[in-house]
Formats: sequence, structure tokens, C-alpha cells
Amino acid sequence: MGRDEIGAYLRKWPELLCALIANGSNRIYSLKTGKIREVADPLGALKKAIELYLRCQNHLFFLHPEWADEVLRKSRVPVDSEDPIVEWALKRSPDYSLGKEKELWGEMLSETFAPLTTLFERGNFATV
Repeated sequence: MGRDEIGAYLRKWPELLCALIANGSNRIYSLKTGKIREVADPLGALKKAIELYLRCQNHLFFLHPEWADEVLRKSRVPVDSEDPIVEWALKRSPDYSLGKEKELWGEMLSETFAPLTTLFERGNFATV
């Protein structure tokens, strides 16, 4: 990994999990920071990510990597006036509500990305 941020990991989450499984490892190395983050169960995390992907084939998925920290770790949705992505989406769908989307997806997001958010709990890393 380059950037050691939750949004960067979210962008590559399924690929990271596949690489861990293929290599029989559970460690993700950040070359920029020297941090090592360990995924407890890469296969279980990949199964959850696939379930989310399958659900997304029939339902619009609202989570953007730039919102990962706010939505996944802080349980807040971005405010439309503060975020250009939200503004763009709302102009095209005026009845769209991020709050409603968070309610619909909240439980599945929490379950799916628990292995990811755990990586970013205070002090949950080693250094090279």
C-alpha cells in the first residue's frame, strides 16, 4: 500500500484480500509509513465483500472512498454543502437522501467492513 488511510484501503479492499489469500498472509505493508496492518481473516472478509458486491448489482451503493472514514468509522454521512460529490449526486437526484442510504446499508456496511475499520483502530499496526 501507498497511502495508509482507510479510503485508500477501501479502494483496493477486494484486491488486497485476494493478494493476502493467494500469498497465505494476513499482513498489509504500507511503503510510505512503514506500518504493517494485519487482517485477522482475509477469506471471511473477502466473502463479505463479495456479498456486498452481489447486493450492489441490484441496488445503488452510496459509499465513496473519500467518505470511508466518516461513514465507516465515525458513523456520519457527509453534508451535501461540504462535499462536491454529494452536490453532484443531489443535482441529478433531488430526492436522494444519504441519511436514508446509511440506514438501508448501515448494518451490511458495518459487517462487511469491520475487518477494514479494525485495521484503523488506535495502535492497531506494527512498524517495519
